[in-house]
Amino acid sequence: LTKFQAFQSFTVIDLDSAEERGGTSLSNPAEAKLALHLYNTLVQETNGLASQSRVAVITPYSQQANLLRRTFSQNLGDQYEKCIEVNTVDAFQGRE
Repeated sequence: LTKFQAFQSFTVIDLDSAEERGGTSLSNPAEAKLALHLYNTLVQETNGLASQSRVAVITPYSQQANLLRRTFSQNLGDQYEKCIEVNTVDAFQGRE
């Protein structure tokens, strides 16, 4: 991971973009595109090694999780789920 010294197990990126409200949940298309871009960059820069592992994308909002799943599916195909797990904070809590 020496190529990605700025990225650790937990990294926050402040993206200047607008959220969209859907009922009681929120989504942000720009953040979904950024997540896709970061994943594609990770795969490219690791010569595909990242696609042989599992990557987790965690969001506090269910609407954002749905948008992320659609974004990854539309761009990487339905098989993205083999390499990428998208879910909410609540879904990940309590797991080991």
